[in-house]
Amino acid sequence: MNQGFVEKIKGFVVWYGWLLTILILSSILTITPQPLPLDLSLILLGGFGATTLLTVMSVRWFEKAIPLSIPAYIGSIHILLLYTGGVDSPYQYLYLFPLILASLFLGYGGGIATCSLIAVSHLILKSIDLTDLPIYLLSQHFIREALPFLTLAILLAMISAFIGETLRKEWSKLHHLFVQVERAKKEWEASFDAIKDMISIHSPEYRVIRANRAVAKRLGTGVESITGKECYAVYHGTDSPIPNCPLLRTLETGEAETIEIEEPLLNGTFEITTYPIFDERGRLQ
Repeated sequence: MNQGFVEKIKGFVVWYGWLLTILILSSILTITPQPLPLDLSLILLGGFGATTLLTVMSVRWFEKAIPLSIPAYIGSIHILLLYTGGVDSPYQYLYLFPLILASLFLGYGGGIATCSLIAVSHLILKSIDLTDLPIYLLSQHFIREALPFLTLAILLAMISAFIGETLRKEWSKLHHLFVQVERAKKEWEASFDAIKDMISIHSPEYRVIRANRAVAKRLGTGVESITGKECYAVYHGTDSPIPNCPLLRTLETGEAETIEIEEPLLNGTFEITTYPIFDERGRLQ
């Protein structure tokens, strides 16, 4: 996925992780029995540790860690729900976050796998022995008792997977387009610099936007030192456009203009031709 997008998701996950850790801590302090059960202590320590690790983790490793973190997260929520009401716990919707994350990054397969893990956790919380019940009875359980939650989970998984797939396709197209543009840019620059005549591109304000290597070689300087300077200062050493400046005439007429001039600064006689460049609205640029 696009690194900028993944970085934003990582920032949200870190924020969510700290919020969830605080939620678990408050639940432990107000709801759970004392002394504190070992499994809840491990979840709390794991929450602090995992969120701290996510905070310092690079974006590249964060994307790789997602498939491994989903089952661990669901297991942590499962234990939390054991002490806060089971399937009737108000915290059961915490299951939806890993479902969205898995569907977004891993596609429809990730969404289906995560839905299956959530369903197993839900059935265990309901104290249903998975080895003794046929599939149709399990489906009847979800249809009769968990339909709203199941419907919401499936819809979120499908929407998240669709968004993830769409983003991946669009980013792939943009990357391919960027590569083509970058290749065309390099080819144009190579052709521009291969021309032995001096060529430069100027703005209507007489500033040099781009010059080829022939210009830099003639002036005995680098292309970067020319860029951004006024053309009359670069080519003629003056503080203003020369008399009969072809660029000035092109700006006035919108047509190509040519003059022949003896230029002491360049130590020679030169034929200077300026050509207009128009934007998509037909305006000089």
